Amino acid sequence: MKHILYFRLSLSLLLGIIFITFFSNYGNKVVHPDLNAMMLGAFIKQNSNPNLSDPAFKNYTFYFLSGTTLKGTAVIKDGLFKADDISAAVYADIGNGSFEEGLDIKAIKYIAEKGLDYLLYSKEGPAEKTVKSWIVDGGYSADVPEVPASLRHFYDPTRTLGDRYLTDIANGKIMGSLQKYVLTNPQIDGVQWALGKPGEFATGSQDHHFTWESGKLWMQMALKETNKKKKSEYMANAWRSLGETLHMIADNGCPPHVRNDAHPSPFYNNNTWFGNPDPYEEMMDELRLNKPDEFARFGKGVPDKDLKNRFATMSTAAEIAHEMAVFTNLNFVTNETISGIDRHGTVIRQINHPETPYNSPLLQNMTYNEKDYTYSTSNGVKQCADRDYFGKSVPQICEPKVTMECVISQAKVLIPNIIEAGKNVIKLYIPKLKIEILSAENNVVKGVVRHTIDAEYPSEIKYSGAVKITLKDKNLKIKKEIEVPAKDGLFECNALSFGNAGNKVVASIEFGGIAIRSENFDCALVKITPVSKGLYSASINRIVIYVEGSFDKELDCGGYVNESRVWIDLETHGLPISSGLGSFKGSRRWGNYFEEISGTLTEESVVEIRYRGIKDFGCREQQWDVIVKDIPRINPETENFAIYMLRPYEMNLERNEVDMSQHVPLMSLVETNMDNRQFTRNLIETSWNRLVVGSTIMESPKIQKSSVVIIVNR
Repeated sequence: MKHILYFRLSLSLLLGIIFITFFSNYGNKVVHPDLNAMMLGAFIKQNSNPNLSDPAFKNYTFYFLSGTTLKGTAVIKDGLFKADDISAAVYADIGNGSFEEGLDIKAIKYIAEKGLDYLLYSKEGPAEKTVKSWIVDGGYSADVPEVPASLRHFYDPTRTLGDRYLTDIANGKIMGSLQKYVLTNPQIDGVQWALGKPGEFATGSQDHHFTWESGKLWMQMALKETNKKKKSEYMANAWRSLGETLHMIADNGCPPHVRNDAHPSPFYNNNTWFGNPDPYEEMMDELRLNKPDEFARFGKGVPDKDLKNRFATMSTAAEIAHEMAVFTNLNFVTNETISGIDRHGTVIRQINHPETPYNSPLLQNMTYNEKDYTYSTSNGVKQCADRDYFGKSVPQICEPKVTMECVISQAKVLIPNIIEAGKNVIKLYIPKLKIEILSAENNVVKGVVRHTIDAEYPSEIKYSGAVKITLKDKNLKIKKEIEVPAKDGLFECNALSFGNAGNKVVASIEFGGIAIRSENFDCALVKITPVSKGLYSASINRIVIYVEGSFDKELDCGGYVNESRVWIDLETHGLPISSGLGSFKGSRRWGNYFEEISGTLTEESVVEIRYRGIKDFGCREQQWDVIVKDIPRINPETENFAIYMLRPYEMNLERNEVDMSQHVPLMSLVETNMDNRQFTRNLIETSWNRLVVGSTIMESPKIQKSSVVIIVNR
């Protein structure tokens, strides 16, 4: 008898859970992947056109559609749960703060014991796909396993933050009971589920592992990884995470998912036992399967102008997701959230939570068209129809409902805006990197890969990995290519022979289907003007680099709080170097200090200097890494020493047209609290071109303006 009970319960539970997955949004196997493909296609189309491309992607090339393949982890079998997931089951309270397995858990275990667990569990395994396939398939895998996903893909923007998850109970006897008594409400909304916690991997058995935040971490790991196999794996996971996030963006453009509307039903309109399905989702599936060309035309529409402009100014995926949900919630009805006063003056109460109706759109604010019996909002969307010509024979059909005609009208507006939102989300997901060649002289190429921080990537990514150096002739024909390693963003190549005048070099990197290149850089030989003395026993008499800067945090050192925004200076004296002209190098160590320097000097300018140093100030330690270049000499008449100096402003504070970032392309400073070495802070910004009078600091303690000064004894 006990086994019969478990069998019956197991069968009921299995069938019921299968039915509950109809909560899930429009078809995850076809419609969602298609929407992901439309979003990705819009991004590639824009950023493959030099006239339309985002400036940050000027030197990017995206090999997403074919060619590059990446090995990662993918869903290889659909299912209701993960193998270790019984999150839908409920434990029974037996008192005294104790719990025992409820019948539903025992039923699940019974199913497994009988070898039927393959009906329950999804499975993941290794796969190799193009970038496009990873992103597109994320539209499918975001709904797997289906039971956890079916309750976590709702986001009501009209409710308070943290309370925007699904609370609606299906209005069918079977489905409502399953939702109440079998499945536990996870109390997490679709945006939280998709994005994850900032800066954290999701690792729990009940967590969503391919979140936006996890994807960004994998992206950063790939950019710092030198092992190509691992880099490929990280990027596959990153692109899958993006695809699953785009699934959420599409959900936020689906009316029932932003209007707290549970809508499961395996049978159309059987609301007594199974609940009311949502016509938008049901008919979108039907359209995609039976009229794919018409479905594809939805993606060619024009997005709302104001919404498009708002998306373009947003700096986080969370902002875009919320704005998409607000737009959908405010402008579109579902079958169960139609309310207001109809054309007859009758008050129509929404089926779903009539005590708290949505404020828009309302029937009395719509225009009724007697020819097709539709109610339309001011944006021209047909929201619902009452089909009045059936009124005499079937009066209940007179109540407004969402019809296929209305679904098509809604989709024509919603899908172009989903695409616009997704395109901007993809833009925010890709780190903004720039490759600069700092010098190409004497057959040596030096350069840097820079990352521009933003709201999604607030900490600098220092690229490590392969850099391809390409030598071209004056007609830009490739003569030779060499791959060199970069570490912490810096690279150097001394394996080329520049050859003829007019030849050029370009540096490039590739990661996960993205290629980034530098501008073409002219190769040159340094011309050394002969002098009668000063080639030996030289020294750097003084280096002073002085600028206002910002750190990522304050530093409490020995009871003195060093603010996050301060004037900072690099100052060193008497550093010996091998030569006062041409290429040189030097280093010294004393106590806890260490300095090394190298570069190239001419009579006319500092071509380039690279300085690295560790300085101990008692309670704090500074680690410097600085590159300066093209600093002019200001005392050409003096033979035994040379002064090179550059300031963004002249002494009278009149603006001097100098972009100091071109002359100080690298300035890295890490400060460590020696009393607590776990505490470090990083220099994140330098304000070279800021006048003292416009500074946040009342007074600069030295020369009251930014400067670079280098004095060389010969």
